[in-house]
Formats: sequence, structure tokens, C-alpha cells
Amino acid sequence: MLTFRNSTKVAAPSAWLQKRAGLRRGDRVALMLPNLLQYPVALFGVLRAGMVVVNVNPLYTPRELEHQLNDAGAAAIVCWRTSRTPCSR
Repeated sequence: MLTFRNSTKVAAPSAWLQKRAGLRRGDRVALMLPNLLQYPVALFGVLRAGMVVVNVNPLYTPRELEHQLNDAGAAAIVCWRTSRTPCSR
């Protein structure tokens, strides 16, 4: 069970975002995830790193996704890769 108390243990993406991806506090990170348990893990990781979450609909077309990311100024995207998402292209 994922609780807020143990979310600090699974929010390891925060360290990865800062050290490996080279992102900084205040950067915008797009989350293109369906309703899965990975969503709150990624969400808490981005927030713990001091970054801003930009929610993106996983059903967007490539054109819609490009517009959303440009409009939001997202520096990175976390997506659930399937053959149907623009992230797979």
C-alpha cells in the first residue's frame, strides 16, 4: 500500500531528476501517465525535487503533445511508453 508516509521511500525519481537528468528546482516536468501507481511515485518525485508538474493527457496526438509541451515550457517528460503514445515515436 502506498501511503504518504512511505512515499518518501519510493520518491527516488527526485534524486534521479536532479543528478542524472540535470534538471533544477523550478523546472517543469511533464507527466504523461495513465491512472497507474507509477503516477503518484513520479508526482511525488517531481514535487520533492522542487520542480513543477505539468499533467499531459496520454491520449494526445503528437501535434497536441508538441503544443502542450511548448506552451508549458516543459524541460522533460515522464511517459508510459506504449505503442499508442506519441512518446513511442
